[in-house]
Amino acid sequence: MIHTTPRLRIRPLSIGDAADFFAYRSDPEVTKFQSYHSSTLEDAQLLIRSMEGRAFGKKGEWLQLAILHLADKKVVGDLGIKPEGYDERVVEVGVTLSKAYQGQGIAKEAMGAVIQSLFQQHGVHRVLCYIDVENAPSVAMFESMGFRREGLTIQSFCNKGVWRDEYLYAVLSSEWKQ
Repeated sequence: MIHTTPRLRIRPLSIGDAADFFAYRSDPEVTKFQSYHSSTLEDAQLLIRSMEGRAFGKKGEWLQLAILHLADKKVVGDLGIKPEGYDERVVEVGVTLSKAYQGQGIAKEAMGAVIQSLFQQHGVHRVLCYIDVENAPSVAMFESMGFRREGLTIQSFCNKGVWRDEYLYAVLSSEWKQ
């Protein structure tokens, strides 16, 4: 699964991305709302190696895609996609972006390209995401993309030893306007 937008190339992570991946995934501010945090470069390499050979479509299995900034020639984030175990036409998504590249529409551009492909090329019916209730920038981004808040899950996610509440957001293929 490879996509190109005016500023970005979205492609599977490769071992050559480990240093860039580690640089932003080891930043506590970037991973504040996530359970995964790279403590060492070796952690990053291990995660990337675990993704080698994965293709989109296996139920219940995350595929992490690199967000490559074309002008800067570096990986500035990653995007995760996971077909749900009960039906591969329902896909969960998530995105992580380097602090230096936040607020520039990069996450939205990358996510938009991938969601468009999920609906048009992969026959996906519904895309969903869970967002920590305190993650206002992600809430704003997904709402601006036409996602609707469908629910609130109470203490549904343990992050760094603290039980967190999350919003459930989703959009259907018939609602997608991109």
